[in-house]
Amino acid sequence: MIGGPLMSKPLEQELDEIRAALLAPTDPDATNSTRRPNEDEIPREHSWTPIPISLSVVENDEADRPTLLPVRGGSPLLYEGKVNAIYGETESGKSLVALAAVDALLREDPKARALWLDYEDNARTFRSRCRAFAMDQALVDRIDYLNPRDPISDVKRAGNSVYWRHLDELLATRNYRLAVIDTVNEALAVEGADPNSVNDYAIVNRYLMASIASRGAAVVTLDHVTKSREGRGKYAYGSVGKLNSISGAAYLVEVTRPWSRARNGRPVEGAANVKVTKDRPGFVRDGRSDLSTVAVVEVLATPDGLLDVRLVLPEDSAGTPSIDLIRRIVDLLRSEGPMTTNAIAGELGGNTATVKDAVKWLRDPDRRALVEAGTKGRGVALMVDETRLRELDLY
Repeated sequence: MIGGPLMSKPLEQELDEIRAALLAPTDPDATNSTRRPNEDEIPREHSWTPIPISLSVVENDEADRPTLLPVRGGSPLLYEGKVNAIYGETESGKSLVALAAVDALLREDPKARALWLDYEDNARTFRSRCRAFAMDQALVDRIDYLNPRDPISDVKRAGNSVYWRHLDELLATRNYRLAVIDTVNEALAVEGADPNSVNDYAIVNRYLMASIASRGAAVVTLDHVTKSREGRGKYAYGSVGKLNSISGAAYLVEVTRPWSRARNGRPVEGAANVKVTKDRPGFVRDGRSDLSTVAVVEVLATPDGLLDVRLVLPEDSAGTPSIDLIRRIVDLLRSEGPMTTNAIAGELGGNTATVKDAVKWLRDPDRRALVEAGTKGRGVALMVDETRLRELDLY
């Protein structure tokens, strides 16, 4: 019976003690919870303060447009003050494209600085890349290169670590317009975060990517895709939180023709397509569907060790064919012997114009990978110049 002799305390007293225990502040050292501030510790202005929205304010639409990583004849690709992403397979040119953005910015704006967080390589490699872009010391001095090995977040406590203040001081004192994180999964490893965990990624994003973007810089995260094209989807390996956190634009880089260092005193050409997979502000996509090619990266490696990297509109590209199509043409001619352009296109099928353009590209005087081998009917029969094919490293 309630209130009988078996109860040592009145019911109301028991309930009061339970209420007090539930309302008591948690000891921050006893759990992983964040300490709750007392009422007098909360500042007058904080993130939960309502922000007045005045419709009389005329906003500048141009402020939301992409401004960095220029494309010749087209729109730039990177948004300042937002998180952007460039991803692709290993050696697809992600870092090359990001460094092209840094190079263009520093040459255009003499007061700008760039931040490069290199989680994957070292200063020696980065120095070599800067030299390949023909950067002088004055330009390189405006790049803050970091090789982080200590975490700035505390994933277990959903907060920041003791190293956070060092990055915060840099952001507060430097005029960064561009920041590159190379690469995301390596950064997550340093942070002790699970790349497949939405929560872990959200914490790292809060203290790394989003924090830098909040100071006005265009953040560019570099990332890898899975090897399987069928299971690749719209974004890189790991948590879907990666794609969700992109507040600017995300791009997939796919090599259409591999490049390397110049060989035997001859320049080497390469190319890659840049495909848009997300464009939250919408100025780059411009009505195009997912995985539309918005730019082509054209690379020229010269015998003096320099790289000429430029981004052009797809319609202005030199029309570098895919390496897969090049190999199909070469294999066909090796097995069937000399053939005309029309015969090659008819045998391979698919888009006839694309095949003919590839044959024309291989016959170009600068390449001469396909040469005339006489006539066949009313056309010129072509054959493979194996020596040139090896020199150009096409197959």
